[in-house]
Amino acid sequence: MPALNFIKLFGNGKNLGLKLSYMEQPSPDGLAQAFIIGEKFIGDNSVAMILGDNIFYGNGLVKILQDAVNNTNRATIFGYYVSDPERFGVVEFDEHNKVVSVVEKPKIPKSNYAVTGLYFYDNRVVEFAKKVLPSSRGELEITDSIQKLIDMGKVVQSHILTGWWLDTGKKDDLLEANKIVLHDLLKQNCCGNIDKDTTMTGIVEVMAGSIVINSKLLGPVSIAENCKIINSTIGPCVSIGSGTTIENSAIEDSVILPECHIANIDLLKESVVGNGSTVIKNKDNSNLVRLFLGDVNRVEI
Repeated sequence: MPALNFIKLFGNGKNLGLKLSYMEQPSPDGLAQAFIIGEKFIGDNSVAMILGDNIFYGNGLVKILQDAVNNTNRATIFGYYVSDPERFGVVEFDEHNKVVSVVEKPKIPKSNYAVTGLYFYDNRVVEFAKKVLPSSRGELEITDSIQKLIDMGKVVQSHILTGWWLDTGKKDDLLEANKIVLHDLLKQNCCGNIDKDTTMTGIVEVMAGSIVINSKLLGPVSIAENCKIINSTIGPCVSIGSGTTIENSAIEDSVILPECHIANIDLLKESVVGNGSTVIKNKDNSNLVRLFLGDVNRVEI
């Protein structure tokens, strides 16, 4: 089902200026398995892998990526300073940025640099991935494939990233990423139909085909195409996906994905609502609601 959702969302990538094809991982057996599954796709080429829940942004990022692409005879990973390295794969490197070791979620980290979800390899990575044994978690760890390269005397280069690295694999991380993106990148853009009874403060984006009636938009707020916002207060720090309808509700610090319906909620806060989900209140109460919903769910409060 997840693969079908990606195909529905991105298709062949033409609308994004990309050429996309898909292969589905039959079971969650670890990141290194991606290279084994993609062996025919990789062929004799170098390859990059990026984790879909990672966001990168910052000055100099393009130059760093170009350097990684051009150095096809070595692997390149990217480190980012964190205060809690035990949560991540951790990279240890020397003064020349040559990687000395990479360990997944160590109890005693050898540095404060997390390995981000972005990797460049030559096509030999398939061979190395096939030699990786399952970890104590039962997974083929990407960090083990890197360590195999190091153990074989291969050069693994590390770039230190500045700017943003946002790992959005958990709800709170996703909400934090939403705040950062809205505050730093959102631009004023109101293409939709906003009636005279609606008030706006801060930076607000309302895309074409959306209708806003008798509401308050407290930026930063991003409302995608073909939404209906009626008698509601939206913001701050709210992103709303296309085709969503929100009626008689207040929403703060949340991500609402496409094709949702939210009605009569006094305050929905710090929530993520998945594609096609419905959240409605049928009883008279004034409770604050916090939700983390997957796709196509229905919640009646």
